[in-house]
Amino acid sequence: MTHHIQRGSLARAIPLAILSAPSLVFGMLCLALFGVLGMVTCLRVGKSGAWSIDATWRPWVASRWRYSTTLGLSVVYHPLHLATPARAEELQRHESVHVRQHQDHGVLGALLAIPLLFISPTAALIVWLCSPLYSAACWLGAVLRGGHVYRDAEHERSAYGQVASGWDRPWQG
Repeated sequence: MTHHIQRGSLARAIPLAILSAPSLVFGMLCLALFGVLGMVTCLRVGKSGAWSIDATWRPWVASRWRYSTTLGLSVVYHPLHLATPARAEELQRHESVHVRQHQDHGVLGALLAIPLLFISPTAALIVWLCSPLYSAACWLGAVLRGGHVYRDAEHERSAYGQVASGWDRPWQG
């Protein structure tokens, strides 16, 4: 039974990984840039699902940027947020919601690209490759509603709400 579940999970994980490839590449490029600039440390396999990568802000960055940040399928944690196990676990759950949101953006980008394939394959590719930027619509929407660009963005509110309610965890049963 376990073998069947693992095979089924892999059968779902591979298409999801392919569709969310722009978010994986975007996150890896961000981490590479941050690494070259000396902004991150402790690169490791991510805890947010297959093909995610985690890192930690270096202290000099953390003193200026107080947030843990999800960039595509990469998460950069603020070191103070990892100081206590309970806070670290809650934050990991929160950032995992964002990773899943980016995976969904990849699926959305692919679905939006399909009709464009008949008009312009190049435009279709661009729409799919831009899928990591779809969260920007949430930031703009928050500002246009008169809210805070970060805290009132719907993807951020969703992540906090899912963790608080326990809905960020997989369905059981």
